[in-house]
Amino acid sequence: MTLLENTYKTLNEQNVVHSREHFSEHFLKRNKNWYAYQTHKNRDFSLPTAVKFVGAVTEMLNKSDIDDASKRALLHSKNSITHYLQNSHNVFVVT
Repeated sequence: MTLLENTYKTLNEQNVVHSREHFSEHFLKRNKNWYAYQTHKNRDFSLPTAVKFVGAVTEMLNKSDIDDASKRALLHSKNSITHYLQNSHNVFVVT
């Protein structure tokens, strides 16, 4: 499983994302079919999409109406992607 798939799975299990389309549009800032295509081609996060994801998660974490389980899932996902960016691309995202 790719990091992209693991991230979706984590957020979906906590009902943070409602569908693959929701994940693509609201968390990855891509068209609704982006996640399906990437997984079909066995691709992982691209650098720009990973950065967009961290930004989207940071915005969500700033909302006060998030339950603790969702917050933990979002933080775990954000940390995983931040670690990926640092180790694979030498990119440090400041949020």
